[in-house]
Amino acid sequence: MASDGRNPYVTATTPSRWSFLIGVGAALVVMVPGWLTGGGLQVPTRWDTERLTGRRPFAFLPLDLDHVFPLFATLVLGGVLAGLIVRMLRRRRPVQVWPAVWGVLLAQLAAAVQSFIALLGRLGIGGGSEQAVGAMLMDGTQLLYLLGLVLVVVVGLLFAQLGLLFATRRSPAFGALAVVLAAPLVTNWIGGPLVVFVSIDSYPEWLAIVLRWLPAVIVGLALVWCGVRPWGRLSVWVIGLAALWVMPAAITSISYAVGIRAIQNDPQEIPRAIAQYFVPMLHAGVATVVVALVIGVVGTVVRMLVRRSPVSLGETHEGV
Repeated sequence: MASDGRNPYVTATTPSRWSFLIGVGAALVVMVPGWLTGGGLQVPTRWDTERLTGRRPFAFLPLDLDHVFPLFATLVLGGVLAGLIVRMLRRRRPVQVWPAVWGVLLAQLAAAVQSFIALLGRLGIGGGSEQAVGAMLMDGTQLLYLLGLVLVVVVGLLFAQLGLLFATRRSPAFGALAVVLAAPLVTNWIGGPLVVFVSIDSYPEWLAIVLRWLPAVIVGLALVWCGVRPWGRLSVWVIGLAALWVMPAAITSISYAVGIRAIQNDPQEIPRAIAQYFVPMLHAGVATVVVALVIGVVGTVVRMLVRRSPVSLGETHEGV
């Protein structure tokens, strides 16, 4: 069956099952950092330890509201990775997108269900115990914790699908947009699981340097891929640099506020806690934006010079 050149989602020569497996595989691969640290659920120690049952069970997803963005990053990056793989394979042959969409969604849903079952068991709420369920309902803090995790998972699933669909669009601008918006989450995806072994303040110096500058390098390379022509692609530059500047500050301040204030029944302090960290983090983030911009500008200039060389005069340029 021939594929529609205007719409790559209609038909394809690659079997649907392979596209589906790409989605499942990408979603699972991104979960690996959490598994390497044992996959243990980080139930807040502020709760009565007598109410926690047994050892920490294995969970596919890092359900932890005190460190919410590693969970969010794991979901979103799974979708973006699947989209980039499908995009790369499509350069050689048509590949259906919708099976990959279902693959990511079903894999992440299954992982979420397993993780919540493990968490409920850890809290002694599993096994159909009406007394345990009633105790949870009476404990507003615990209920708030669980509802917050559900909300984060649902939002993460939605953004994973958006990232996948953006990454598979034919225009490099959409692919680059998916990458630049996901790049600030890479630090949380890699650094989050390491909290199991070391505190944030005791990271090795070399690792702290990598975690700080890796998003800037990713954004800079994505901007080179995006290019500047047609000029509408400059909007991707603006969005990418703004996200690189604002998102880390927002992630750090929100994580601090939610983890320290909300769960301690002091929600009125959340705005003050966010403001306390947000502005200083914005100032610290200027350097990373400059690095990304320099990489993007230098790389784009080099790319344009190479394309204008006699060897590449006959090459066809990609459109929007």
